[in-house]
Amino acid sequence: MDVGSTIETDLLDPELAPVDGDPADDSAAGRLAHGWPAARVLTRPRTRRLLGVELLVVLAMFLLQAGVEAVLALIRQAQGTASSYGYLPQVDGWGFEVVFTVLAGVIVASPAALVWYLLVRNGEGPAAIGLDWWRWRTDLALMFLTFSCVFLLPQLGGGLVVRVLHLHGYTLGASSGHQARWLQTFGLIVGGTASGIVEEVVVLGYLVRRLEQRGWATWAVVAVAFASRASYHLYYGWNILPIACWALVSILVYRRTRRLWPFIWCHIIWDLTVSLGHSYASWAAVIVLSCSVATFTVMFVFWRWTPRAAGHRPLGVPTTVPPAPPRLPPPPR
Repeated sequence: MDVGSTIETDLLDPELAPVDGDPADDSAAGRLAHGWPAARVLTRPRTRRLLGVELLVVLAMFLLQAGVEAVLALIRQAQGTASSYGYLPQVDGWGFEVVFTVLAGVIVASPAALVWYLLVRNGEGPAAIGLDWWRWRTDLALMFLTFSCVFLLPQLGGGLVVRVLHLHGYTLGASSGHQARWLQTFGLIVGGTASGIVEEVVVLGYLVRRLEQRGWATWAVVAVAFASRASYHLYYGWNILPIACWALVSILVYRRTRRLWPFIWCHIIWDLTVSLGHSYASWAAVIVLSCSVATFTVMFVFWRWTPRAAGHRPLGVPTTVPPAPPRLPPPPR
């Protein structure tokens, strides 16, 4: 008997199993036009209680640390002292700085790995939050709309409000001056990639699904996800308004499409555009223009493509709950 399959089927809750069947239209256009069903509300008290504990543990790993660091950075900014918020380590020697920068990125992204493990362990799978790969054409088709309507336009609109109202905000200071420029760039790339992954997987995908499974109302799910998303950006002061616009729009759009990869890719691109734009002013315009053209082209190609029409089926996603293996009697003494 396969020990791995025994453990999986023993712990698999039938309520968490994927729903049989696929939607009639799984294209990007279909997801936006018809929406995507919310997570099924769980009825077993024990399952809902365990998922609530699981949710608190995952959020504590990411939101607690990030929220405390954001508050401390805001206090330092208000006091006029240097802010230590960020991913770049303060050590001497470029070799140590590269190693510790990579380790810092791994630590930041580790809650996303835990979420992936938990989804696989209880039988839901990464597809439950839109983290599977087999719908990659749909994800590519949604890239342009995600980048422009979720990231670019809301943050530009929020920034315009800050400037019109003459609100005072803060920006993250540059990294320590003793670092070479290429090390600073490397740190920004690692930090932007790690934050893009963990923020979307933990707060957008995992948090929304668990709250829906616990039977929360739509407004409560959106409010909690919005507050969680904004909590670790408090160090910006009033400059949090553009981020607040992005946070709200991203939650609403994700609940419509239920695909997470477009948000992860666009988040990484946006973070790199903003952070590298401070050091390389011409890069920001080049990245935005290149991504807009590329994603628009891909959207035009794959907009009406559907997996069912092409004869593709999801791989590795069970459509029914596997039966539990028979219990063997204990050996005779």
